[in-house]
Amino acid sequence: MIQALYGSEGLETLIVVDLPGTFVVLSTVGILVANSYAHTKNSASLLKKMFSFPPLIAFLFGLLLALFKVDFPEPLSETFKMLAATISPIALLSVGYQLKFQKDSKHYPYLILGLMFQLIFVPLVIFMVYYGVFHLNDTATKVCIIEAAMAPMITAAILANTHGLKPQLSNMMVGFGIPISFVTIGLWYLLIEYIM
Repeated sequence: MIQALYGSEGLETLIVVDLPGTFVVLSTVGILVANSYAHTKNSASLLKKMFSFPPLIAFLFGLLLALFKVDFPEPLSETFKMLAATISPIALLSVGYQLKFQKDSKHYPYLILGLMFQLIFVPLVIFMVYYGVFHLNDTATKVCIIEAAMAPMITAAILANTHGLKPQLSNMMVGFGIPISFVTIGLWYLLIEYIM
């Protein structure tokens, strides 16, 4: 979505913002919080959980390859790109498979609260800080605001599910959040381009 809205410059900013800002935090603080609130706590294996979390391993491996300027041969690189293209659909399918639409679910008030926080409040705070306080209006600022308005992370839902933290609610957050975010991100984009 960022590439469609802001092109390759926006995509470069996204990579810098998204990887450290989401996967690293999710792989460290996220696991710490999930382990703290999980029904079965095992503090002895907390570090093992953190450093065996696949997104963190992939990030650290990619960081090492970038630092040492290692590049894969073209056929291998193309294979990795094709494999990477399957990750999001598989993750969406696994979360969607667990999603159950219940009219009388007790989770709806929390779902509304969570989506309001994720899709409206957080990007509003980022917008007010970047534009209102620091008067920034460059592409990197716009990407940060749109990135803050993105739907809840599939990886966060998977992490919550594996720790037994309201799996139905976390799946609903992703299942409802993704289609709703298409509308809210469009509104944020119009607001940003009109004001900034």
